[in-house]
Formats: sequence, C-alpha cells, structure tokens
Amino acid sequence: MALHPSSQTVVVGVGSAGLQVIDVMQQPGSAPTLTLAPETTAQQEVLSSFGEAKGLAFSRDGKLLAVGVHNAVHIHEWPSLVSKATIRRGKEGLTDAVRDVDFSRAHANNAVIAVTCEDGSCSLWSWSGPTYVGNLELPSELAGGAFKSCRFSRNGQKGLFTVVNHQGSGHILYWHQTDIGEVQVVRQTRTNSFAAPITAFDISPSGTFLGTGTSEGDVATFLAEDLRPLQRVKGAHMVFTTGLTFSRDEQTMLTVSADASALATKVSRKPTSSTSQLYLLCAVLVCILALLCMFAWSRVGRGGTSGAVQDRARIHASSNQEL
Repeated sequence: MALHPSSQTVVVGVGSAGLQVIDVMQQPGSAPTLTLAPETTAQQEVLSSFGEAKGLAFSRDGKLLAVGVHNAVHIHEWPSLVSKATIRRGKEGLTDAVRDVDFSRAHANNAVIAVTCEDGSCSLWSWSGPTYVGNLELPSELAGGAFKSCRFSRNGQKGLFTVVNHQGSGHILYWHQTDIGEVQVVRQTRTNSFAAPITAFDISPSGTFLGTGTSEGDVATFLAEDLRPLQRVKGAHMVFTTGLTFSRDEQTMLTVSADASALATKVSRKPTSSTSQLYLLCAVLVCILALLCMFAWSRVGRGGTSGAVQDRARIHASSNQEL
C-alpha cells in the first residue's frame, strides 16, 4: 500500500484484481473514516490492469505513482493515471520480478527511482528514458544477502535506506551518494533481535522514523538518523507482517499481517524500557569487566599472583633464557 503525501488517499493492492483507491477522511479528535474512492471507467481499467502489485510509491509532490509488478515498473500521472513510462524486465531492463520501488526526493522532477527485485538485487534508474544508473553492491559481511525493500531519505539528501535479509536475520543499510556520484554504505545495523527476516518496511513522512515487520510477526521502530532501535513488539501478529505505514503526524504506525490482522502501534520518541534495559545491561557488564581487569593487574603488580600464574611466568622466563 502507498499513502499519498496529502494523507487523504491510500492506494492498496488487492491481489490479482489490481489496485484499489481509498479516501481517508479525518476530523480532529476522531478516528479516520475510510471509503472507496469514486473512479471513472478509464481509471478502473488502468487500476485493474496491473494485476498483483508488489511495490507502490508516490513521488514527493504526489503527482506520480510507481507500480511494481512481476515484469515491470509502471510510472503513471496521479490522479489521471496517464502512463508516463515503463521499465520492463529483460536483457537491458529489470533482472527479475519487482519487490519494491521508491522515488528519490533529492533529484529534480522525481527523475530517479530505486527498485528491488526477487533475485535480491537493488538497482537505480532514471525512469524517463528509461536509463539504467547502476546496482548497489553489498558489503563483504553481507555477501549473499538479498535486498528486500528500499526507501529514499525524506530530508532532501541523496540517501537511501534498504532492507537486506542475510542468513535468517534482517538488516537496515543507509547509502549516500558522494559528490562524484558513487553510492556508498554510510551506516548499517542488525535491526532484528528476533533473528527473523524483515518482511515489511517503511519510512515516516518526515523521514524521522523507520518501521519494520518480520516473518515472525514482530514489529519495531528505529530512529532514521543513526539507526538506533526505539521499540519492539514481539509477536504483534500471529504470522508474518505484510505491510506497514506511518500516520501523517507520525504518532502511530499501522501494520498488517497475513493473518488478516491490523495493529496500530504508538510510536515512541525514546527507546522503550526493554531497549533501555538492554543498553543498561551492556554498560554494567562493561564496567564489571573493567573492574575485574583492574583487580587482576593490581595483583600482578603486587606480586600476589596465584601459583598457576607464577608457574606460567617461570616457564616464560626459562624459555627466554634458552633463546
């Protein structure tokens, strides 16, 4: 699903039936009201023609909609749904069926998109050509991993967040384009303490928060600035999370699952107690280790070592004399 920048429209995939447009109406102090948006015959034909959509994204100004399907990425004007461009799967196109797609906020005219595919690749395109820009290369420690999702920064910088699943665990990587055009990993973190692949991912409207959902039904939020974990809800869903999005005010994260459940999670601005306790435990362990080291060295300095330590010292001294 994709939320329009106005927060008044949501486009959702409905399996092989294509796409459905939903109007969102919200009055202050009340829950939002969702209604099916009226569609012209022409719009209905276009929306149903996509089939099963794997990736959906609006441009920053809301004037374009990208739809990723099994054999192409389609770019359409919004709300007219007039076709603007298509990047197809093939020898000089996409390498596999589409997983996810997003528009860059930093390039003029919404010209650049990122696309992840089922073969685990992530590529950058100038869609108006379309022109292939390049593929992202994973760092050595994640070699063999697969790109799952992609979201460009919302703060105007040429940054890209990607989800990579590697050996049963999920990771978020932040990439940045240098002045000479190279795209490099700036930050990365193992984001999933539950040792399960990430199956859903999104960024909040202002780009402040990142949200994840896993194959085990766990959901979590992170601070985009430094990839610091803020909160985790283990077992939020009975089965794998299929999608998520943030509210316009970034107070709530909505997640949906294959068990037909939906969960609204209040977004924490600070690490939750469980995360804070983890940091505190690590700090305590470090302090204890430091004290033990200081105690051991002080005993060595006073000559108060145990017999075993003295024996090892004598063996070492004897070896030096032989040499």
